[in-house]
Amino acid sequence: MATVYSLASLKGGVSKTTATINIGGAFTTMGLAGANKKVLLIDLDPSGNLTANCGINPASLNKNTSYEVVVGTKAIKDCIIKLEHFDLIPANADLANAPADFLTMYNKSGKQGEKILSQQLWDIGNDYDVIIQDNQPSWNKLLFSSLISADMVLVPVQPAFFSVIGLNEMIKTIKEVKENFDNDVDYRVFLSMFDERRVLDRESLEIIKKEAGDRLLKTKIRNNISVSEASGNYQNIFQYAPQSIGAEDYLNLAKEIVGI
Repeated sequence: MATVYSLASLKGGVSKTTATINIGGAFTTMGLAGANKKVLLIDLDPSGNLTANCGINPASLNKNTSYEVVVGTKAIKDCIIKLEHFDLIPANADLANAPADFLTMYNKSGKQGEKILSQQLWDIGNDYDVIIQDNQPSWNKLLFSSLISADMVLVPVQPAFFSVIGLNEMIKTIKEVKENFDNDVDYRVFLSMFDERRVLDRESLEIIKKEAGDRLLKTKIRNNISVSEASGNYQNIFQYAPQSIGAEDYLNLAKEIVGI
């Protein structure tokens, strides 16, 4: 059965999408998922950044996207795009309608639309070993849908003051989901865009350690221009620069995640 990871943060610009595609790349390109294992990435951000990073224009999509998956109008198997190194369920701006659709479902029938994604993932659970979801930095029912369906939430945090505030709010949100939906989802935190030379980064790390406790992963994703260049070339870091420190960091992060 697939392990489902949700990349989530209520603070934008902390490398959620970059982490999603490169953790996925670590599992596939570097063989962490093992022989004949499969990885699925799901874009749950209406901006479609993950979709674009995979070389697909979100504006060109008019059906068979993550929107149809989360509201249940299409079977999840009909929305999967086969790519070279992993599979993808893409997103476009239609996904922004999902929270309102969930409310309509509840008002009409009492159905909790936030649980549809979990049911859809169950249907393909034996087809994949790893499923990774990329979320928008917004507190809404679409985020709840992702958290409910996940086995583990991965929270990237930039070493900066406002990111620490975002971390606290994200932890509260995860606890709220656990309480309101009788869910056992756990979470881990990791640092992104870290530069050991900067005093602010070192000071922020100490604050994050206090907030995250033993849920802070040891691996830090260091600043590395190759990671940005890889995205610009529609590749993950293992395809673009497999010898870079970016590839080293994401491989170590993926190994640490597997070991949880």
